[in-house]
Amino acid sequence: MLIKSDNPLENELFKSIYEKTPDYIKNLNLMDFSNKGEFTFTLRREHLKPYNKTVNPEGLNLEEWFAGYAKEAKVSTAGIRGPQNILNPQDTRFPINLVGIVLATLAKALVAKEKYPNKRIVKVAGCEVRYNSQLFFAWRRIYYIKSWDFSKKCD
Repeated sequence: MLIKSDNPLENELFKSIYEKTPDYIKNLNLMDFSNKGEFTFTLRREHLKPYNKTVNPEGLNLEEWFAGYAKEAKVSTAGIRGPQNILNPQDTRFPINLVGIVLATLAKALVAKEKYPNKRIVKVAGCEVRYNSQLFFAWRRIYYIKSWDFSKKCD
């Protein structure tokens, strides 16, 4: 979906990003935020490998994203930096994306719960003035209110 703005220059930006984003990214449906206060996140092993129209049409190249995230996390003191797809925040071709933020936040929470088993974990999260910051912030807030459901088994 192409977003419209009152600013003609911003509309040019949106149009350019929309045209350069492949359909497989535009059509991703990994997260469902339709229930207030909770969400569903579907992750499959095919998402770990690169996209290929015939061999792996569900590929998101998450293995490469994780490698880049790990490298950046070792040197970043104020969070992960980099570009993002402002129209499709789930676009894993960019360092900042909703899929990565969900997985990284889950990993941090699991480590904190294991390291401090009898403590209440409170995370202070802020956001910069950029596209999709409120979506990323809202997801973190939802996660810390609800517990993660590990009862479902993966394929």
